[in-house]
Amino acid sequence: GADDLHSRAMARFLRDKGTLRVAADGGGEIRGALELAEAWGTPIVIDGANHAEGLAAALGGQRASVVFHPPLFTSLPDLGADWEPPAPDALRKLRDAGVSIALSPSAYGRWTWLLESAAASMAFGLNEEEALNGVTKTAAEVLGVSDRVGSLATGRDADFIVIHGNPLDAAASVGQVYIEGEKVWDRTARAESAEI
Repeated sequence: GADDLHSRAMARFLRDKGTLRVAADGGGEIRGALELAEAWGTPIVIDGANHAEGLAAALGGQRASVVFHPPLFTSLPDLGADWEPPAPDALRKLRDAGVSIALSPSAYGRWTWLLESAAASMAFGLNEEEALNGVTKTAAEVLGVSDRVGSLATGRDADFIVIHGNPLDAAASVGQVYIEGEKVWDRTARAESAEI
């Protein structure tokens, strides 16, 4: 009933059943976020969820999604004395409970480390296909943009790369870049033009 912009926006969000996105890593934070989403009747995405494996059933029961940040670092940051890595089977437990898992580099890494994040997620229980989907198809679904991006289909944006080698292998390299279906960069053509 308030007149300020924030209250009107919040009322519209609740009326439209917008997706609640909450940054949470530990059990207490995640439980609180799930309770809030249930009370509001909204879908939920947990951003972080490094220690969510103990709540896999609850997350799956609420059809929650997770954006997981594998612990990759440019240099070892001060994480605090109580920091612990995610459990080795954390993502397997979430996947088995029906939780959609998107992947993203952590704040301590580089934003360009999507494929590295996918490769690292396999150490926590995802298989190769699930890991690649975590940075493409599933990520687009979790973010609510799968009608435009995340996979190749007629009518979608068609922004993609062609990789030489296994995409999750550190020795793989980008060979071509396409934007809206048009090739905008080619490693071979660039190398040939550099030789001239």
